[in-house]
Amino acid sequence: MENQNLCDMRDAWIGRNFSVQNKKLPVSFEYGGAPCPLPLFSFEGKAEGGTIDFTAKDPKTGLCVRVSGRIYEDYPALEWTAYLKNESNKPTENTPVLAHIRAIEARFAAAGEPAFRLSTNRGDICTASSYEPLEKWLRYGDSAHFSPVGGRPTSDALPFFGVSWDNCGVLMGLGWPGQWCAEFHSDKEGELNIAAGQEITRMSLCPGEEIRTPLVVLMFCGGDLTEAQNMWRGWMLAHNMQKAAGQKIEPFSSVCRGLTLTEKVDLDAIDEIKNNGIGIDYYWTDAGWYVSEGSWTQTGTWRSDPVRYPRTYRAVSDHAHKNGMKTVLWLEAERVSPGSELAGFEDWLLVLPEDKKSYRSDRMYPEYFLKNGQFATMESHRNQLVGGDALFNLGDDAAREYLTNLIAGIIEDYDIDCYRTDFNIAPLEFWLSADGENRHGMTENKYVTGLLKFWDDLQGRFPEVVFDTCSSGGRRNDLETLRRALPLLRSDFQVGSQCATGNQGHTYGLSGWIPFAGTGCPSDDTYLYRSHLCPFMGIGRSGDMAKWKKAAEDWKAARMHFLGDYYPLTEYSLSEEKWIAWQFHTPETGSGMVQVFRRSNCSENTLNLKLKALDPDAEYELTDLDEGAPSRYYGSELMKGFVDIRSKDAPGSAIIVYKKI
Repeated sequence: MENQNLCDMRDAWIGRNFSVQNKKLPVSFEYGGAPCPLPLFSFEGKAEGGTIDFTAKDPKTGLCVRVSGRIYEDYPALEWTAYLKNESNKPTENTPVLAHIRAIEARFAAAGEPAFRLSTNRGDICTASSYEPLEKWLRYGDSAHFSPVGGRPTSDALPFFGVSWDNCGVLMGLGWPGQWCAEFHSDKEGELNIAAGQEITRMSLCPGEEIRTPLVVLMFCGGDLTEAQNMWRGWMLAHNMQKAAGQKIEPFSSVCRGLTLTEKVDLDAIDEIKNNGIGIDYYWTDAGWYVSEGSWTQTGTWRSDPVRYPRTYRAVSDHAHKNGMKTVLWLEAERVSPGSELAGFEDWLLVLPEDKKSYRSDRMYPEYFLKNGQFATMESHRNQLVGGDALFNLGDDAAREYLTNLIAGIIEDYDIDCYRTDFNIAPLEFWLSADGENRHGMTENKYVTGLLKFWDDLQGRFPEVVFDTCSSGGRRNDLETLRRALPLLRSDFQVGSQCATGNQGHTYGLSGWIPFAGTGCPSDDTYLYRSHLCPFMGIGRSGDMAKWKKAAEDWKAARMHFLGDYYPLTEYSLSEEKWIAWQFHTPETGSGMVQVFRRSNCSENTLNLKLKALDPDAEYELTDLDEGAPSRYYGSELMKGFVDIRSKDAPGSAIIVYKKI
């Protein structure tokens, strides 16, 4: 479908759902125990000139609902956030209770087949099935509900959805680094109601108090999900990916040597990279460099351990810079361990009653999270809360400002190039435990708002610094977070040969939604590290320098193609008896690459592939990175299936890069 037709579809939808005349906004809530009373409010606003700006106010109670957003010129997309504020002129009067606040509630109608195809993906669960594609047909009476586990927005569920009908459709994304929900219900023949927002809300607003909803993005599209998601990928790269010093962040490689390191280990590792000409972009120091009692999980004293880093971490960053590398430094600023310096600020901490520590890692598995080489049962929740841990309350303005200054000092004093944020505890129980009567969801709302401001303030001070988002792997990758940080680790499912097939599935499932994700592989086994390859790639080593160089060379040959359009070439599967393959294609240059994997129990040693999106009349040069000698085909031949991939090994892999001649 032509882009102009899609923009017309979007604009018609805006006209129906944002209206002063009809007193209508695509938001909903209960107010004082009754459905949303917006028709009784006074209305003003407009949606034009690329902006959405509407205000509705209750003349009786002073509740003001403000909706602010953007209409994109280059994509058939719009976005908005709603703000609810008590503007009563009575200084002691709270609003009636607001409940079930939904940032979007809107209906979509099918003119033909009265059914809707709903597509999404599983979130990160630190297993092979993270990011598994999910699909469901919704007919009259059918429903679907999605929400994450424990308050981290991409734990078990992903806040990105595609709905298609009548050869058209809409993609929806949510921005909320907290507990969201999305509900799809066909309650009338040929109609689908979509509602989404902060999952738990039942609160009364104090005078002058304001809350916000999640960010909602809608992109109108045709019925082909692959083409729709490539349009989404383009929009993500153009309008959402963080910039450093105002410039696009190009894919980069990194090396991490593990946990609880020392200055000598870090310096020797940098020398090894430099002396062997590996060509790594960032040296990455992960958890455990700070003052603790021997465990990396003891967080809250944010300064270099003077025993292991006698010259502070600045000695490492200086050495990296001298040798042509930048630095990544890990912090988990929101978690506070007992006895740490931040633990002394008791008024700024959110704590749990002992009986509510339901995801405590020390109760589930005493030896970290692996048992006999396999991930423990509760590892899917990836909550590494230990006894006494608290949550630093970013919803408190004074606490947030203090933490902002503390982290800014670390970035400045240690001259850090990439600030790596981790978040290894599930916050929902902390938030709910702090809520009082008729205040359910308030702590979370203030915390999320404070977290986003924390990031914004740091980036305002350090516009050249790259920011990473990690949360026990890929647990915090909603739209608001992705606009501020790169997900350098899409999942913690990355260690050992058992992770190869899973990481192939991760790339297959996640690439339609997030084009700029990363991961790491600490092995020089060709099949294993190729299974992990991402735009932002941590490349490890296990002793063989030639293989380490080969891993880095494979990534360098592939890196820029990762940001092109994405086309699955086989079905999704985690079966060891299958092949799996996909293609990344850059239309502007006519170049791209194909990644192919023959799994361990696959009996077929040949796979025939039909490439996508090529110019049928143009000639293309193809190069297998393992064979070197290029071959030439016309685009029409490649799209008809003239590419046969042969692998004598199972498991085996191939990377084929191509360019238009």
